[in-house]
Amino acid sequence: MAPLLALVTSALYGTGDFLGGVATRRSPVLGVLMVVQGVGLVGLLIVVIPFGDAIGAAFALRDVTIGLVGGLAGVAGLGLLYRGLATGPMGVVAPLTAVTSVVVPVGWDLLGGTRPGPMTVVGMIGATVAVVLISSEPNTDDAPPVGVRVIGEALAAGCGFGVFFILFSATDPGSAPWPVIGARFGGLCALLCAAAVVRTLDRGPTRPRGGWVTMVTGGLCDTGANVTFLLALSHGTLSVVAVLSSLYPAATVLLARLVLSERFTRRRLTGLVVAGIAVVLISAGS
Repeated sequence: MAPLLALVTSALYGTGDFLGGVATRRSPVLGVLMVVQGVGLVGLLIVVIPFGDAIGAAFALRDVTIGLVGGLAGVAGLGLLYRGLATGPMGVVAPLTAVTSVVVPVGWDLLGGTRPGPMTVVGMIGATVAVVLISSEPNTDDAPPVGVRVIGEALAAGCGFGVFFILFSATDPGSAPWPVIGARFGGLCALLCAAAVVRTLDRGPTRPRGGWVTMVTGGLCDTGANVTFLLALSHGTLSVVAVLSSLYPAATVLLARLVLSERFTRRRLTGLVVAGIAVVLISAGS
C-alpha cells in the first residue's frame, strides 16, 4: 500500500506543479500562488480538524512556528518554480529544481559532520552531471530555448525547497501535518503582504486573469499529495516513501510533453533520466 500511495503522491505533486506553471503563463505569479496556497490551507484544515486524532496529529507551537518560517522559504521556491515553468521548458526546470532540492539538505548534513553513504555520493555526482547535461544544450529549433535566467530560477527554487526540508527535519514527526499548515499560513501571509506592496508601488497586477479551474485544481493536487504522503508514511517506511515521492518531476515532464508538445534533444533527455536516478539515489542513501 505504501509504494502505491507514494507514487500517487508523486503524480499529484508533479501535476500540481504543471498546473501552477500553466496558470502562471496567463496570470501574475503572486495571484496564482495566493490561490494555490489558500486552497491548500483550507484543504489541509478540512482534513486535519475532523480526522486529526485518526492520523495522530499533535499540535505543538514550536513545530508550527518552524513550519511557518519554513513556509516563507517554500513559497519563495514555489514562486520561482512557477515562474521558471511558465517562461522556460518544463522538462528542464522541473528536474533541475528537484535535483537541487535534494542536494541542499545533503550538503547541510555534510556541513554538520554527517558522512554520506556510497549511494549518496554517486547520487551527488549524478546530480552534477544531470545539471550540466540539461543546462548546457545549445538552443535549437527542436528544443525550447533555455537562458541563464531560467536555469538560475530553477536552481534557486530548488534551494528554497531545500531550506524548507531542512527546517522541517527539525520538527517532531508526531506533530504532522501541523507544521505544513503553519507553512501554508506563513506563506499565504507573506504573499498577501507582497501583493499589498506591489499594489501600493503600482508595480503591476497581482490578481489572476482567469484560469481559476487550473489554479484551484493545482491547489487541490498539492493538498491531496500532502494527505497521501501522510497516509503512505502510516503504511511504510520513510525511506521508501521519500524515494518514490521524489519522482514527481516525471509527471510534470510527461504532461508538458503530452499537453504542450515540448520536445527534448537526446542530451536533455539523458540529463532528465540521470536527474531522476540521482534524486532516487540521494533520497535512498540519506
